[in-house]
Amino acid sequence: MASKRSVSTLKGGKRKSGTKADLDTDQSGADSSEASTLHESKADRQTVSRSRSGWTVLEEFVVDGFSYRVIRRPAPPEERPALTRRENEALAYASLGYKNKKIAQALGLAPSTVSVLLSRAASKLGTKSRRELLRAYARLRNIS
Repeated sequence: MASKRSVSTLKGGKRKSGTKADLDTDQSGADSSEASTLHESKADRQTVSRSRSGWTVLEEFVVDGFSYRVIRRPAPPEERPALTRRENEALAYASLGYKNKKIAQALGLAPSTVSVLLSRAASKLGTKSRRELLRAYARLRNIS
């Protein structure tokens, strides 16, 4: 929202006074050619704007005479999720159709621990349900 305080600025060699809102409307016509030039050059820069480290420039803009650049860190390469030994064991039993109580008996754990192991494996594999988890685990075993 524009400020109502009194501001004075130089415009075309003359000093001009008024509220900030008045000055913004007066300057909007003068800055339109600069804005279109910035917009055109921004599109050109975005296509070329990959640095050697892999950072990508998403957006560049100028506000109050300061130049800003929005950049994004390169995405890490896709890796196979690192499941722990216990998560693999619990998933192996779950893929055989065992319920959490039976898996807990087989591994000598509490059923709540099995639940935690399976939920951590689900978050690592990016799944939300037990069925999705078991499908992702089957694909993971086939890749290995």
